[in-house]
Amino acid sequence: MLSTACRSAAGHAPPTNQPGVVQVAPRVEDLGSGWTERRIVFAVDPLDQPAETANELVSRDLSNRSRLLAQVKVAMQEQGSVGMGYFGYGLGNLLFSQGRYDQYLSRYPNLAALEKEWSHYSNPTNQRVEPEVGDVAIWLPRPTNDHDHQLIVRSGLYLMRLECTAKQKDEELLHLARKTAERISGIANRKAPATGAPNP
Repeated sequence: MLSTACRSAAGHAPPTNQPGVVQVAPRVEDLGSGWTERRIVFAVDPLDQPAETANELVSRDLSNRSRLLAQVKVAMQEQGSVGMGYFGYGLGNLLFSQGRYDQYLSRYPNLAALEKEWSHYSNPTNQRVEPEVGDVAIWLPRPTNDHDHQLIVRSGLYLMRLECTAKQKDEELLHLARKTAERISGIANRKAPATGAPNP
């Protein structure tokens, strides 16, 4: 894509001080008025504490939890990522999944690994107007008006996939993506505490 090529040509390199995916995913208080919840469905990242998290409903059955985390690790290996999380957000009324916004967030060890995964999404025919968020972003095509909104964003060494139903406002997906990109930039560029404790 043109914007990706321009950034690469300009010599922009992502920061090497990466936080884990749980640290990067915005908290409810980061998102502003109306947002009601952030639920970690699963997260696997050695830079987070704990390094492995699964939804409480899954965690009650340790065998289910183990299977879920094993599947996540296989997906990470296939994608070349070193961290992966799935976060469910709530905005306003959550009845019948209204107000639900989902974010899949992956962290990559280097730019080559990120570029390889990004290539699956970056076909210029596979997009609407490119939104201004992160380093580069695209909307995935919607075959029909009732198809979910899907937004793919690159920011630093992270790749986000954000989704919501067709009835919801895609502007809220952009808001969630921008807040995530802000945290990636802000935390990665902030010196870690001397104690080694994770950034808030």
